[in-house]
Amino acid sequence: MATLRDYLSLKCVIPDDVDLDPKPEQQPPSYIFGSHPHGIHAFGCSALNFAGNDMARYFPRVWHRLTGAIASVIFRVPIVREVMLAHGYRDASRAVCEKILREGRSVVLVLGGEQESIRTRGGEDAVWLKNRKGFVRLAMREGASLVPTYSFGLVDIYDYAFPLQALRMWMVNTLRVCVPIFWGVAGTPCPYERPVTTVVGAPIHVEWTLHPHPALVEDAYCRYVDALERLYETHKAAAGYPADRNLHVTRDPPASKETLAKEAAAFRARLIHKLGPEDGRITFADAEQRARDALGEDAVPAPAEPKKER
Repeated sequence: MATLRDYLSLKCVIPDDVDLDPKPEQQPPSYIFGSHPHGIHAFGCSALNFAGNDMARYFPRVWHRLTGAIASVIFRVPIVREVMLAHGYRDASRAVCEKILREGRSVVLVLGGEQESIRTRGGEDAVWLKNRKGFVRLAMREGASLVPTYSFGLVDIYDYAFPLQALRMWMVNTLRVCVPIFWGVAGTPCPYERPVTTVVGAPIHVEWTLHPHPALVEDAYCRYVDALERLYETHKAAAGYPADRNLHVTRDPPASKETLAKEAAAFRARLIHKLGPEDGRITFADAEQRARDALGEDAVPAPAEPKKER
């Protein structure tokens, strides 16, 4: 790993205005670090874990409690599984991430996954956050804050080709198997010797609740996307990017009140199914009031009523 760090000049940079450990007299907060972009190899996740980086230097208590989580499929490959475990990585399944956070630790998630990896192109910065709100709910349920990170230069360490892209997209969407076509030095999988700089954003605090209302999830999701875009724009010049190079985020569109009302109805139905009619309705009412206290009355529409059959 140290060889990789030196070869790519892999750095982790934390701006002066970012404080990850504001109360040294208390246990450090738990965070979910979102690592973007995925690229072919999620080296941005590795940048946060290297000894001697800004995280270890300025926030050692957070760094010592930091765990990288990677795709479950990697742990099914012999030898690779042992190598990843030896370097401290864990399965990115929900159960494992919940366990990490409940131990008072922090976790790094490469949120774009295979959808982002299969679309990686040199010179194009693209992030896939469509249908990716699970990490927000996880943070709310486990009392963690969200931290966006962006790895400048990561998409430029390989060349790429896109034959049979429709077939490979079908494999991703149907089988969840990602087969990108890429090459580096002399046509090998060895990346080009180009610098990669991972910049860490400020923590985004979310409402901590066991049953997050859809309006709270939507608010936190939008704030995360906005913070990621600002992080990119603020630091792209220092990373050597031209002014006309931009970040494209594929995301869920901002939810309308009608959409939130439908999601609230589905949320209520899930609680009733899980907890029973009485407890489910009480729990939903509590979650709804909590969302209104946090966001205001107008931001939390009443759940949509089912259409009456004629």
